[in-house]
Amino acid sequence: MLNGKKVISSILLLIILFVGILAGCSNDKSIHTDDNVKENIANSQDGEKDKEPDDVKDENPFKEHIRLDIAMIGGFGDNDIESSDEFTREDGEFYDPRAKQVAEKFNVSFNYQIIPSSSQAEKLRSMLASNTLPDVVLSSLPPSEYIPYIEGGVLRPLPEDLEGRFPNISALLSTVTAASVLQHDGKWFCLPRPYDPGGLFADYTAILTYRKDLVKEAGLQPQDTYTIEELYDLFKTIHDKYPDIMVFDSIWQSQALLRLGVLQYCPDFSRGPFRYSEEEGEYVFLPATEDFIEGLKWAKKFYDAGFLHKEFYNIPDNEARAKFPQGNIFCYVEGGTASWLSRTRTNFGAANPDKDPNECVDLLLLLNKDGKHIMTDNGNYWSEWIFSGKISDEKLERFLHLWDFMCSDEGIALSFYGIEGVHYKEENGKLVSLREIDPETGSVEPFNTNPKFKTDQTLLIWPACTEGPTVFSKNPKYSEGGVGERTGYLYNKRQEEPHYIIKYDPFLSAFEGERYKTFTMPVDYQKIVVTTKAEDIEKVWRTEMEKIESMYKAVLAELNSR
Repeated sequence: MLNGKKVISSILLLIILFVGILAGCSNDKSIHTDDNVKENIANSQDGEKDKEPDDVKDENPFKEHIRLDIAMIGGFGDNDIESSDEFTREDGEFYDPRAKQVAEKFNVSFNYQIIPSSSQAEKLRSMLASNTLPDVVLSSLPPSEYIPYIEGGVLRPLPEDLEGRFPNISALLSTVTAASVLQHDGKWFCLPRPYDPGGLFADYTAILTYRKDLVKEAGLQPQDTYTIEELYDLFKTIHDKYPDIMVFDSIWQSQALLRLGVLQYCPDFSRGPFRYSEEEGEYVFLPATEDFIEGLKWAKKFYDAGFLHKEFYNIPDNEARAKFPQGNIFCYVEGGTASWLSRTRTNFGAANPDKDPNECVDLLLLLNKDGKHIMTDNGNYWSEWIFSGKISDEKLERFLHLWDFMCSDEGIALSFYGIEGVHYKEENGKLVSLREIDPETGSVEPFNTNPKFKTDQTLLIWPACTEGPTVFSKNPKYSEGGVGERTGYLYNKRQEEPHYIIKYDPFLSAFEGERYKTFTMPVDYQKIVVTTKAEDIEKVWRTEMEKIESMYKAVLAELNSR
């Protein structure tokens, strides 16, 4: 028996040694095996995958389909969109191949709830109060309003490791100057949509749209920038040569005079009457400052010269938008971004088929009293994503992955250019559009199959940033007529040259002092400009400020004590 055991032990030892040799050979990359052997080895090593296919699927984080309920401000114009299926089904009314690609990539679909822009604040507050928010909401309420709902569980804060796991979201959040207002207990409670991660931008503040061709016809050389004195001289020349054209207008009549003097001397007033003064180390009331009074004098000078309609305050808002293409306005305040310039040139070209809109319509930059560019820090938020306290972990995680993709270069390229190989190609390091152009209208073939759908942007294809030099190069429509090149040049010019920043004030935005919340200006500076004689305007304004001195000083005391 003993000899038998030894024999068996010897045989087992040989088997073990033989198996060990085979194992060593299989790990030796210098060993050559035929394809069948390789396949058998691979199959044996991957045996677990063959036996348990569910484990393979676990490697796909999006294996289970998720449907998100989502509310969006404004919707899609006059189109009634009820479900993302309308975008992702090829037989859907609003089929968009880009949306289909995103939906398939993340295995998602959406139930849309459209909130009209006219009633969005009211409806959002009602949803918050009744705790009936859908999973995700594109909101634009003041961030300070969210805090009680965060603390009450109506809104869900974002994960603490958000910035560590989502690099593209993290890159955008690093540009948000309003971070302290958008966080609670160290967590982001919304996803802001930064306008321009490449730098500060002034959309409706210090950029004017004007008729460049009329400047040339008047014998002047168009400039990129204008001081208040240069702007006045330009307006006077145009007014003398074209007396039937209104020289200046705004799409908001309540701010028509703001850009003509007040902005140059007191730019921070565009944010409200109170602001923190670095020089004085405390908050000040801008309308009572000497700079404001000097700006008021300039506004009076522009108005008395007849550059505005005498009763501009009775003109409906947005009327300038329609009048400018018709040739009734020389210069107006609309928006200083590539999208606005592109739209204005398109409208002008449609109304003036005999004129080249690229040669006729352009932008100019306003300088302050010190000759510096005026730039606005918007806090980098508006249209922020907020999340219901009832949203599941799985739904929140899926949305974050999707949004991180939309914040990437690939996602932004998809938004603007479409699908590579179908709608665009890469050539010499640049993206070249392959979309056809309608010879009659000159418009690019739309992505959406519904001809009534007027925008290329949909919820799934809404990039994290929509304006500014960062994305100009990724939007093919801005390359038409040099719109992207022109606006990018002006934006970069402001950034590189001396500039004054109208700073975003997180403290003031979140401040809820009773005197501050209830304070309203009892006197309208525009009314003073219109009704007061030029020689009396300073005296009249100082008198008005004396009347409300106790009111604004009470607010200042409250602000500065905090």
